[in-house]
Amino acid sequence: MIHPTAIISEETILGNNVTIWPYAVLEWKNIIWDNCEIMSHARMRDSELWNETVLVPFAKIDKSIMWKQCKVWCELRKCHFGDRVQASHANIVLEGVTVDWYTNIASGSVFAGRWWEYNDEWWYIKATLTIGKNVFVGLNTVFFPWGDQKISIWNNVYIAWDLEIRHDVPDGHTVYPRSLVEHLQSKGTEFDIVKMTESYALLNRNKMKEEGILKYW
Repeated sequence: MIHPTAIISEETILGNNVTIWPYAVLEWKNIIWDNCEIMSHARMRDSELWNETVLVPFAKIDKSIMWKQCKVWCELRKCHFGDRVQASHANIVLEGVTVDWYTNIASGSVFAGRWWEYNDEWWYIKATLTIGKNVFVGLNTVFFPWGDQKISIWNNVYIAWDLEIRHDVPDGHTVYPRSLVEHLQSKGTEFDIVKMTESYALLNRNKMKEEGILKYW
């Protein structure tokens, strides 16, 4: 179903059973595969959606690729999402972010390394963010690299809420506010702390499971 108020460029290629709601705008060349849904007031430019992906109302994607069964609420530019990635309400995930499969990015998360520079021959991204498989990014998480640093969040990572991430997070680790970890330490709880920064503690999640510490959350 394509609503008559939707604006669709001539270069856009539509697959089977695609639904486009009122006032959606598809500019430039887009490829939309089978069973996708573009909801009202969503905007898409020079991008590709694979099967069963949904853009909810007011989502905006530009020069990005979404693989199968993704769901996007926010604004993305030059991003690449794997299968079943969700980017929730009011996310701001900007240029050059790559996200692997089965990852959920919660509301208010920001990637601040969006600045571009010119080196006499071409434009390049100063900082990049890569997020792996089975990752949960909590509310209001800010990824804030130093200069042209590249941040990597590896597989099976849990990131709590209201944090400013400036360093890589290795496989199977958990990130919690430093103030919370120090409070529980003062109560006698021991942690396998991999890294303690000025704002958060990086913990060995498997060790936490073994020792039952995760019950505190």
